[in-house]
Amino acid sequence: MPNYISANTVNIRTNMFSNNESITSVDCNHVAWTNNDMSNAFARCKNLTTITNINDNVTNMDYAYAFCDNLVSVPNIPSSVTSVK
Repeated sequence: MPNYISANTVNIRTNMFSNNESITSVDCNHVAWTNNDMSNAFARCKNLTTITNINDNVTNMDYAYAFCDNLVSVPNIPSSVTSVK
C-alpha cells in the first residue's frame, strides 16, 4: 500500500484506512466518499501527518482522524459537513 493517498481515488468508505500505519499524507480533493461519509476513515493512522483538500461533498467527519497523534497539517472543514465528533 502506498503511503500517500491522492486524487482520483474513488469510492472510499468509512473505516477503510483505519489503523493503517503506512499512510503519512492524504489529499482528499478528488476522493469520492461513499454516502459523503468520511467517519473513521483514517482513525488510528499513527503516522499520518498531513491532510489536504477535503472536498465539498463530505457531510460526515465523525472521528475521521481520531487518534492520529502526529497530524501537523489539516485543511479547513467544508461548510457541507454537518457532523464532526
